Amino acid sequence: MKSAKPIWIKGIDDKLNATVLFKVNISKLENAELKITAASIFRVFLNNKLIAYGPARCAHDYYRVDTIKLDNLLDENEIIVEVAGYQCNSFYFVNTKPFLVAEILSNDKVVAYTGKDFEACLYKNRLERVVRFSYQRSFVESYDFTKENDNFSFDNIIVYENKNYLSRNISYSSFNRVDFKFKEKGSFSYENRKMPKPRYFEGDNLKVYHYSYLEDYSFNTAYCLTYENDNSDGYFLYETEKSLTGFIEVDLYAHRESKVLILFSETNPVDFNRNDTINIITYKLKRGRFKYTSIEPYTAKYIKVVVLDGNVEVNNISIIKYENEDVNIKIDTNDSKLNLVIDAAINTFKQNAVDILTDCPSRERAGWLCDSYFTAKAEKLLTGDNKVERNFLENYYLHPSSDRLGIPKGTIAMCYPSENEEKIFIPNWMLFYVLEIYDNFTRTNDLTMKEKSYPKVKGIIEYFEKFENEYGLLENLESWVFIEWSEANNFIKDVNFPTNMLYYKALLNYSKLYNLKEYEEKANRLKQKINELSFNGKFYVDNAIRENGILKPTNNITETCQYYALYFEVSDNKELLDLLANNFGPYPKEKYPNVYKSNAFIGNILRYSLLVKYDYTDIFVEEVKKYFYDMASLTGSIWEHNDTRASLNHGFGSYLTTLIVSVLSGFMYIDENNDTIYMKNNKYVIDYDINIQTKYGIIHLYG
Repeated sequence: MKSAKPIWIKGIDDKLNATVLFKVNISKLENAELKITAASIFRVFLNNKLIAYGPARCAHDYYRVDTIKLDNLLDENEIIVEVAGYQCNSFYFVNTKPFLVAEILSNDKVVAYTGKDFEACLYKNRLERVVRFSYQRSFVESYDFTKENDNFSFDNIIVYENKNYLSRNISYSSFNRVDFKFKEKGSFSYENRKMPKPRYFEGDNLKVYHYSYLEDYSFNTAYCLTYENDNSDGYFLYETEKSLTGFIEVDLYAHRESKVLILFSETNPVDFNRNDTINIITYKLKRGRFKYTSIEPYTAKYIKVVVLDGNVEVNNISIIKYENEDVNIKIDTNDSKLNLVIDAAINTFKQNAVDILTDCPSRERAGWLCDSYFTAKAEKLLTGDNKVERNFLENYYLHPSSDRLGIPKGTIAMCYPSENEEKIFIPNWMLFYVLEIYDNFTRTNDLTMKEKSYPKVKGIIEYFEKFENEYGLLENLESWVFIEWSEANNFIKDVNFPTNMLYYKALLNYSKLYNLKEYEEKANRLKQKINELSFNGKFYVDNAIRENGILKPTNNITETCQYYALYFEVSDNKELLDLLANNFGPYPKEKYPNVYKSNAFIGNILRYSLLVKYDYTDIFVEEVKKYFYDMASLTGSIWEHNDTRASLNHGFGSYLTTLIVSVLSGFMYIDENNDTIYMKNNKYVIDYDINIQTKYGIIHLYG
C-alpha cells in the first residue's frame, strides 16, 4: 500500500455482523489495478459486476493483499466494495476489528485510495441481529430490501493506522457461473413445531446475538414447513449434476412485496440443518425484478426457493463457483466407475483449496491440521505446486503465542486461522503438523518454510516431553485427544497407542528435518516399547490403563489402531498386513467381531495408503470403486463419514487421486530436494492416460 489507510464507519467498530458499502468513481485509466484487503471479507463490484472476493485468510494481525486488474473500464466507472465485519469467535476467521484498505493505481501511480477518495455507508439491507450459520462459521445472511440505506458520505469515516500486509501468493477464482436445473414446484403447509436450539445459537464466548434479540426467525418457520409436489407456486426446487461450492445467485420477479427463503443442501429432500448448519438465506423484497448474489460461499446440489409471503416468479438459480483454478492434470481410464471416483476426488480438492486447505467448504471452511496433511499431497499432484499449502503453513508459523489463544505453551491451534472460544486443541493434530512440515520440505525444497516453522515444531516436541512416562510413552494428554470418528476415540484413557505411534513418526521426522540425531534414537526406543506393550501376538491393542501404578494393556482393539501401526512404520508385520487387507475395510468379513471398524476419516484413508504401498492393488481398486462410487454418484464429492450424517465434501478425500495414479502408473512422488521422481512397479492392468504438471514440465504416463 503506497497511500491507502484502513477505514471503517464511526461508532460501529464493536458491532457484530456489520456490513458496510464503500464507493469510489474513476475515469478510464491505463494499466489500472486495485490493491485491496479487509476484515472479515470483501467483495468488489465494477459497474455492478462481481470482479473480486477476498481476502485470502491469514494469521492474527496479518492481512493478505489482493491485486485486481481493472479491465474493460468505461469513460466513467463506479466501484462498490462490500465489507462484512463479523467480530465473532469461529473456526473460520480470527476475531478482529473490521476495516477496508484499498487503492487504485494507473501505470503504478496511485489515483484513488481509502482515507481520501472512498465514501461509505452502513448496509442496512443486510440484517445484523441474526443467528450463526454454524458453530464453526459466522452469521447467516438475511436481507430486507424494503429498507433504504443511508447516503454515501465521507463524514462518517474513521481512519486507522496501517496493518501488517502480506502478498496473496495464490491464484484467483474465475467465478464461473453454473445454472441449476428446475426439478419441481409445489405448495407447503405449516405445522407449529419447536426447533431445538443448536449449541451455536447462544453463548457469550461465541459472541452471538441473544436469541430474544434477533431480527429474523426464518429458521423456525422453515423447520415447521411440510412440502407437497403439486405444481403450485409455493416453492421451487432446483438441482445440479454434482455438489458445488460458491455464491448462490437468485434471479426473481416479485409481483408484490414478498418474503422468500433460499434453502440449500447437498442432498434431497432439502434439509437446511442436516449438517449442523442453518442453510438458509432470507430475502424480503419490494415489487419488481430482483437479482442478488450471496456474499458468503455455500455448498449445494439442491436449492429450494420458498415463497413465504407474496407472489414470486423464479427466472434463474445459479452458483458462481468459488474454487481452486490451478488444477492441471489429466487422469483418464477405461473404467467408468473409477473415472467417476477420480472426478469426485478432484472436485473435492477444488472446493477445499481456495485460500487455505480446508476440511469442508460447507459447515466449517476451516484450516484443519491432519486434513491438510492429506490434501497437500493431492495439491502437489493436481496442480504441480503447493501454493495453497504454503499459505496454510505460513499462517501457522505466524500463529501468535499460545497464551494469546488461551492454550498451553508450545501448542498450536487445531485449525487456523481461527478463534476458538472453548480454548480446546487436539494434541494429535499438532503431530500431523510436524509430519506435514517434513513432507512439505520433501515436496517443495522450501528452505524458508522449513526454517521459519522450526520454532513452532520445536515448541510442539518440547510440549509433549512433559507427558512422557517412565517408558517414554505419552500418557494422559490434555484437551481433546482425537484418533478418528469411530470407537477408537473411546480408548484414549492413560496411554493411547495410536497417538504414540504418531508421536514416533513425528520424532523421527523432526530428527531428519533438523538433523537432530538424539531424536532418532529417542524415536526408536519409543517404537520398541510400543511393540512390547501394544502388540498381543496378533493385533495391536489401543491403550494401556494404569492400575495401582502398573501400566497394563487392555483388550480394546480397533481396526484403525492397526493402520496407525503400519502407516507410521511402528510395524512391518506382513502377516498383520495380509490379515487386514483380506478381512477388514468398509466391507469386512465377520471373522473378528471384537475388532472395532474404521471410519472414512482417517482409518479408511490409512488403509488405502497401505494397500497401495504394499501392492494390494486389486483389493484397493475394487474396494475404492465399491466404497466411493456411491458417494461420487450422489454428490460428486468425497464424504467425511461412511454415511450422510456430516460433511459430504471433505478435503482429505482428494488424496485418493494420488493413490489411484500410483496404482495405475507407478508414479509416487517427486523429491524436489534431490530432483528425483519416485516410481514403482504397478501391478494393476488397465488402460490409462495421465498427464501430470511438474516444475520439470509435463509427465505423460499411459498404458
